[in-house]
Amino acid sequence: MVKTGGAGMGPGGGPGGHGGAQGKGGDGGDSGPKNTRQFFDGEESCYIIDAKLEGNLGRYLNHSCSANLFVQNVFVDTHDLRFPWVAFFASK
Repeated sequence: MVKTGGAGMGPGGGPGGHGGAQGKGGDGGDSGPKNTRQFFDGEESCYIIDAKLEGNLGRYLNHSCSANLFVQNVFVDTHDLRFPWVAFFASK
């Protein structure tokens, strides 16, 4: 089960909260993606959240056909089905 302290776990927070650096696409920063396609032709703004150098627990969660985590409801304080905790477990 994932449970951490810190600013990311307050009300409305959680392991998926933003913890990386923000920037506008094409703003000349060094942290931008190096080997990705350009989806915008320069006329549209593109915002990027980059967790390559800094971030919280959310940077380890992924979305893919073979995900690295699975989600399970667990009951800690009560066995009432209306109040499960959501736990993340490693698949591998």
